[in-house]
Amino acid sequence: MADHSTGTDPRALEVRGDESLERLVRELLQRAYEQRVWLVFLDARGRLKDPVFPVEGLPRDARARAGDPELGDVTHAELLARRAARVATRVSAAAVIIVWERPGRHRVGGALREWIRGVAAAAEGAGLPLRAQVVLSSSGARVVRPDQPGS
Repeated sequence: MADHSTGTDPRALEVRGDESLERLVRELLQRAYEQRVWLVFLDARGRLKDPVFPVEGLPRDARARAGDPELGDVTHAELLARRAARVATRVSAAAVIIVWERPGRHRVGGALREWIRGVAAAAEGAGLPLRAQVVLSSSGARVVRPDQPGS
């Protein structure tokens, strides 16, 4: 988590649009240090809600099948969406932000693009109140849409 050297408490930020969402991610996580995913939860007012936690060890291929005892045979992207939805329900979150932490230059292509598309496609069926997906790179945070061309 961040050292908050900017002096802004991320819990005081209210997410209203993409710019404030990107600011929240920057204040919370600062910059990309390693490849992982963060689940960030918001309350009904668009404020940060506990918990914030990393997800590590995702396979490269979002479309690969995963056998889950409760869900059966699903893709890894669907499994991530369903698990995030389950946590969101338990903590009474109104919205979820999925942050894709990737050190280096900001690029969205290949495997990362498939993860973003896969989670977005699975969100509604999983009951995931997905607010946005954000890529956090060494150069900052940026909201990405599943239908955006690679960048």
